[in-house]
Amino acid sequence: MMDIDKAAIKQWAVLVVDDDADNREVARRLFSMFGAQVKTAENGKEGLQCLDEMTPTLILLDISMPVMDGWEMLYILRNEREEDGLADVPVIALTAHAMAGDESRVMNAGFDGYITKPFNTRSLLQDVYAMVEVSDKTDNDDDDANPDKNGTPAQTGQPVMEGETHGQRKHA
Repeated sequence: MMDIDKAAIKQWAVLVVDDDADNREVARRLFSMFGAQVKTAENGKEGLQCLDEMTPTLILLDISMPVMDGWEMLYILRNEREEDGLADVPVIALTAHAMAGDESRVMNAGFDGYITKPFNTRSLLQDVYAMVEVSDKTDNDDDDANPDKNGTPAQTGQPVMEGETHGQRKHA
């Protein structure tokens, strides 16, 4: 079991996008209880409107919703909202799609994590925390690509695995 840094969660801004009111409320209460700022939206279109008012630490995004589904919202985030700094925000799929192959389809689409519904609050918090921590560490590795004053990449002691470069996002 991973230790959760409650002080870190207090710094989070979380956007929960789900058409199920109970799921939105459970996630809102859970993250708010730990001090995070939480906004909720009922569909992808409303979620994008929320992003005009906030830059979240992470987005919990349902895949199957009316009006605009999670697939379309993710596509827009990754391809049309780069200037807002939103293209790199971790987006975690919250989904009832739990059949063989669903997780790889979600991850291949560009989601940063995959959590199946129904979820329990303890595992939701731990899973999201772990995914955000991995994302933060990966984002900090982007500094490794910047040369130091001698023109060589900065060294962090973190290995670069075969076939990857520093700054590549690895999905857990």
